[in-house]
Amino acid sequence: MELKTYRYQASKKLLGIVRSGHPWIYRGISSSAMDALPPSSLLRVVDGENHFVTYAIYEPVGIIAMRLLRTPDPFSLSHILGKLKSVVRKKSAFAKDGSAYRLLNGEGDFFPGLTCDIYSSVSVWQPYLQFWDKFLPAFAETVETLTGISSHICKLPGGRKGDLRVYPLIGSIPDEPLIFDEGGLKFSSFPVTGQKTGFFLDLRMIRELLPSMVKGKSVLNCFANSGAFSLIARHHGAKSVFSVDEDERCREQYLSTLTANRYSLGNDEWITADVWDFLSNATGSFDIVILDPPNICRRKSSLEPAMKGFRKLVNLALPLVSKKGGKLLIANCSGFMKRELCEKAFVEDGKRLKVLKHGSLPADHSTIKKFPEGKYLDWWLLGR
Repeated sequence: MELKTYRYQASKKLLGIVRSGHPWIYRGISSSAMDALPPSSLLRVVDGENHFVTYAIYEPVGIIAMRLLRTPDPFSLSHILGKLKSVVRKKSAFAKDGSAYRLLNGEGDFFPGLTCDIYSSVSVWQPYLQFWDKFLPAFAETVETLTGISSHICKLPGGRKGDLRVYPLIGSIPDEPLIFDEGGLKFSSFPVTGQKTGFFLDLRMIRELLPSMVKGKSVLNCFANSGAFSLIARHHGAKSVFSVDEDERCREQYLSTLTANRYSLGNDEWITADVWDFLSNATGSFDIVILDPPNICRRKSSLEPAMKGFRKLVNLALPLVSKKGGKLLIANCSGFMKRELCEKAFVEDGKRLKVLKHGSLPADHSTIKKFPEGKYLDWWLLGR
């Protein structure tokens, strides 16, 4: 595969970032001459003496102008496929029969702007950069050869333009839901109609924590999505489980998951409502309140209002947490809202809540030390 490349001579400041190991070049650091380049151009970055430094993908919109590929010169498909094979071998420890895991985690696996999740016998690819589109058929063939997975689909993420939001790479688009096994239960992924690749695999550590703490407890699951936390609570002996989400489709998705595990849905177990409004008007108390809000800070300039919203969410939930040993389980999926900032919001009546447990991404979501932005998820179990 031959790709047109564009020569880009880097400034000393830009070279310093490249050599630091960080995979992004922000727009303010790059030259305005890049504006004439087509989207997702392949750049051959050189220094002031025209020596090769690295390859990069250029994007004309957003705060990130260049994503570094860290590939040798000359650029070749065979090298990229070799990197993919190495990742598949590394992630083979997660590839249990019927299970789900993240095969590619963007920059964490040195494939910037590209993710791939495996759901039992189906892979779902999400290219956040147009650059990867032409490679996906070859990537799918490679994964099929190495893993035996024969159904591969591409789902364009939100923000990417395209007539086909979901299309097959190998095989056909599978029927929803995709059922996979985890922790002795069956979960449902909805790659076509659901968010991201159809399920939030990055919350695995919370799903592993819940069984040990829900028996005999009353549980309120807010921003419930397809109800994975609710299913776990029911299966592991919770006294009661109430789920809240504003998306009407989530109730049907939860019902599908319950059915796969031979449970039924009670009339009052699911509430379709705006979570913020619900928390503002709800009464009573629960032993465990779960808050897994969507990303409320998508850009650095929104950090201050986002943190105000995060504090408000905590304050709305705390009155519903039982005074007798109640716990608040809360997650944050914005990389801009750092752990230290979020923990400043964990205050009730002037007293700081106790952080009983803290966690982040599971091991299949690879991260690199020089890229703190890649550690976008934090979660906390809080008590008084």
